[in-house]
Amino acid sequence: MQELPAGFEELAPCVSEWGLATEKERHRKRVASSLEDVRTFYQAMTSRIHDIIAHLSSFPGADPDDLPPPERNLYNLALAFMETSHPIDLNWQRPDIDDAFPVERMEYLAPIDMR
Repeated sequence: MQELPAGFEELAPCVSEWGLATEKERHRKRVASSLEDVRTFYQAMTSRIHDIIAHLSSFPGADPDDLPPPERNLYNLALAFMETSHPIDLNWQRPDIDDAFPVERMEYLAPIDMR
């Protein structure tokens, strides 16, 4: 199991599958997953997302890459939660929309540093 901050241990089984570090990995994971698997992850995170935000907010201004490994794992789960919210909140019938741009053709650009 992957390490998470104290109080979030029940989410540890999610880290190896959903705690992905890049937008590309998270998007591809969602698209390749069954809607049932997406929903299961989403539901596990829904009850804890406010606690996760509060915990990560105790590191104000921290670059995600500078977070301690347990917090970085939690941060990655929060990003995956946002990625999985679309099919669930919008009641899609599958983890991606019909006629979506082919995932294998997508290019992901690094965020621009706004500091």
